[in-house]
Order: sequence, then C-alpha cells, then structure tokens
Amino acid sequence: LELMPSRSRVSLAEFLTRSDIDERAELVLGTIWEPEMESLRHYRITQRVRAALAERYLNHAVFTDCPLDIPEDGRPRPDVLVLSRPETEYLARRNWHVTEARLVVEVSIATLVGDAYEKDWQYALGNIPQYWFVDVETKVIELRTDPSPRGYRRRDFFEMGDTIEGIPVADLLDETESVTE
Repeated sequence: LELMPSRSRVSLAEFLTRSDIDERAELVLGTIWEPEMESLRHYRITQRVRAALAERYLNHAVFTDCPLDIPEDGRPRPDVLVLSRPETEYLARRNWHVTEARLVVEVSIATLVGDAYEKDWQYALGNIPQYWFVDVETKVIELRTDPSPRGYRRRDFFEMGDTIEGIPVADLLDETESVTE
C-alpha cells in the first residue's frame, strides 16, 4: 500500500481502540496515514525485496505489509519486515513489537517524503538496527543504521551495480524482468 498522512494526531493506545480507522492505516509519529491503492510497480519491487531477504535471512521471519508496534505513537506497516526469529514462531500473530524487528524496508514511489523523513525517525525511535529506504525513481537503496532519537546517524547508498548485504541492487530494482513468487 502507498500511504498518505492525514492531519489526525493520536497515541498508539487510541489508534488500537478506534473503530473508525481503516485496518490497513498506519500510525507514524502520532499521525494516521490512510492507505491508498498500491501500484503494480510497488508490489513487484516489494516482492522482489521480500524474496531476496527471505533467502538471505533463512532463520528469520520475513513478512510484507505487517503492523509493527512502536511504543507511544507508532504502528507503521513496513513494506518488508525482517524479524529476529523463524517464521513459525510468528504465524499465529497479526502484529509484532518493535523489539523483534531486525530490519525494515520501505519501497518508495509516491510516498518519498514520508518514507525518507517521518518513517526514518519513527523506525530510529524504535531502535530498529537497519532501515532500507528504496528510492525506486533514482534506483538507489539507502541503508540507514545506527538509530538515535533524532533519526539514523549512518547512511550508505547503493546503486545499480552495487550489492547490499550480498544482494545485487539490480536484482531488486531492475524492472525489465518479471517477478517470481
């Protein structure tokens, strides 16, 4: 899903109890982000990233579009979420706590500003070790690490021809090949 923020400000506790909020909505820094339709392009790249990370992190659960609870004011739905334990330990659950997150990925096409800034800050506040910001238009993956209360302190950029954690960036962002699931 591609999301656009609304003007509403709520706590995580209120967000979880309100019945007027779409179940696919996100809470980012206390702001409700209402879902919009996901483009086929976004879907394909997200699935490519998910498949590559599932192969890379064999003993870790890798999910797409799942809510991640971050205390106080966050419940984002990262495009891809890598958790600390095997998938079988999570299958009966519908959401996860931030302490279980190892890596989050946002594939950004229409939500560039929100993904680059607000979600960066939200994930860093949750102390998630790695945040991959995938800028589809520029074909760059930004690996953000070293979370702090002010965002991620380290940013490394990976372009076509580079590899990120042993995965060729071209395998993730080359849109000339079809996606296999």
